[in-house]
Amino acid sequence: MLLQEIPGATERPAGCNIQVTQGADSTEITIPPRKATWIDRVPTILYIGSLLAFLYIGAVFFISKRLVIAPELNIEAGGHISRHLTQNIYWLVPVWIAFEIIGWITVYFVQRPFYTTETLRIDRSGVTITRALPFSRRQSVLLKENLRGFRLRQDPQGMWGSRVELQAVGETIEVGEFTGEAEREWLTSIGNALLGRY
Repeated sequence: MLLQEIPGATERPAGCNIQVTQGADSTEITIPPRKATWIDRVPTILYIGSLLAFLYIGAVFFISKRLVIAPELNIEAGGHISRHLTQNIYWLVPVWIAFEIIGWITVYFVQRPFYTTETLRIDRSGVTITRALPFSRRQSVLLKENLRGFRLRQDPQGMWGSRVELQAVGETIEVGEFTGEAEREWLTSIGNALLGRY
């Protein structure tokens, strides 16, 4: 079965950049990363700017033992930071590190759609799903005899978008997590048609 023979396969949704590569023994569906606009980069730029500011302030404190923020607390003779403040200031270090970790995790999840590439390889043995990020690569294999097919699951409350799930006996894997609604519908119909081919 060629892609042109699948009803609606050639009528892609507007802006759909999912690529389908057909071979003699297998078909690969590649879902590339979403294209980021300048507005998508703003949270990361702001966070990196705040990180650099905190690093500068911390360096000034540890080198000169003077507070850059709230200089009125530098009350000892000679302008150096007070003994009381020196004894209690270091508890801020683990707090700052914790905030940095939370911030980087947040940036990671915000930027994930712009770096994630998914590849679905469909052949006679089953489906191999590969999800690649800059520092990690995860692969799942679902055998043909366990497959039930692609399913578009709608949110019952209608608050969230749909999800494309590849269902197998005892296992369900979400695919096309960062695609649009029309692309998910197209991916579900194409995926099920290709599963029927093998």
